[in-house]
Amino acid sequence: VHGVAYPPGAQPRPGVSGARGGAVAEAVEDAAVRGSRGEPPSALIAQGEAMLADGQPARAAATFRRALEGARGAELRQSYLGLAAALEALRECEGVVSALSSFLRAFPEDAAAPDALMRRGACQAELGDWEASAESYAKARRRAGPEMLPSVQVETFAREGFARFTAGDLDGALRVLEAGEEAYQAGKDRERFASYYFVGMMRFYRAAVWHRRFRDLPIRSARRLMEADFARKVELLTRAQEGYRDTIRAKHMFWVSAAGFQMGQLFAEFYDAMMYAPVPSWLGPKEREIYYEELRRQLRPALEKAIWVFEKNLEAARRLGYESTFVARTQEKLAHLRAVVLAGQGHMGEPSPRLAPEVTAPVGPAGVEEGGVRSVAERKLFVPVPTPL
Repeated sequence: VHGVAYPPGAQPRPGVSGARGGAVAEAVEDAAVRGSRGEPPSALIAQGEAMLADGQPARAAATFRRALEGARGAELRQSYLGLAAALEALRECEGVVSALSSFLRAFPEDAAAPDALMRRGACQAELGDWEASAESYAKARRRAGPEMLPSVQVETFAREGFARFTAGDLDGALRVLEAGEEAYQAGKDRERFASYYFVGMMRFYRAAVWHRRFRDLPIRSARRLMEADFARKVELLTRAQEGYRDTIRAKHMFWVSAAGFQMGQLFAEFYDAMMYAPVPSWLGPKEREIYYEELRRQLRPALEKAIWVFEKNLEAARRLGYESTFVARTQEKLAHLRAVVLAGQGHMGEPSPRLAPEVTAPVGPAGVEEGGVRSVAERKLFVPVPTPL
């Protein structure tokens, strides 16, 4: 598993992030290397590894830095990798990126290069450098070639696709995520996956691309354009819905919960898009009343579908005793939709209250719940920030 071991909801600590390793490591550097001056790099590397194993990453980082001053060949390799591991434990992502980049420049053909590229990609994602993160995962896959395990291939595709999605490159994200699905289908019989987390993640963001395109498509007022926009809107909704259903089939509970929430949200957004589409300018007050009443009647199935999906998502989570950010949000959305129904869905001649008013907020990725508990397989993963699509 490749990534930075951040506790759920944790962020890099103020004052300890930097390419030189941060204030914590610098504060103990003198103590860590006092008496070690003149020692050969091999001895310093052994000390650093012992400190790291003993839970002293700051002292280990300082010692590995000292070893770098005189290390050559295999000792230089060990020093770079040891320093990166110590800085990962300190959550000093800029330092990790610097150490691993130096390692990759010095040892481009090393067997550990794919792993180093993936670790660098995780830290670049933590720093919000999405394009660099995407490229690191792509390079890791190319460097390893066919020798890379299918489960690791799927991880690189999922993480690269997420990075491209977050950077706004929807076309690039879709290409990567579809290639990842092909790799999964080709490799699932060669390896028994320990976790389907990345399969679910990969499918979720593939659906999210269609969801974003659905959301971004406007409904225009001219009758000819409105008909074409409506048809395209329905097509994009169908693709996104199919994608979320595929996510649920991956059977990883976090992504099942996330996809269930997003599917209900999809129908709520469709309802809003049609309810708040431009009204023909020639309609008078009486005609507007008839227009909105007829629109509410025709959109009733979308409202009922949204409520049904949220209810099923909540029911599945309760049956399994599962709690997450998405379960909590499902409860909130369900309460809101029921309130709209009880309120009569609006006044005569006016649109109904929005079912998804939050879609005007910046779009972000889904992720692990704050304060939640992740499985052993997921604890060391870089996971997206817990924000709904």
